[in-house]
Amino acid sequence: MKNLLETLNYQPHQLTSQEIARPEKAIAHFFNAHELHTTRANLLAFYQAWQYQHADNPQPEKMKEMVFFFNSLIDLVNASYVVGFESRERC
Repeated sequence: MKNLLETLNYQPHQLTSQEIARPEKAIAHFFNAHELHTTRANLLAFYQAWQYQHADNPQPEKMKEMVFFFNSLIDLVNASYVVGFESRERC
């Protein structure tokens, strides 16, 4: 567990101690907040903006949604790392 916390603390994370103990809650929260098809579309938009180094001028509401999505995606990645770390420790 110490190695896990050291790795997560290498960069700031927003996972609560409860989400670290039960990362499936953070994963479920992500997919409750973002439907799968919307997630795929948002990831494609991120990729296209990076690939073409530009983005449409989004409306403020759309920008707010994308920031929320991005922050949720970071939590999903952190929670997924916890699951993977725990699986690796069991093997």
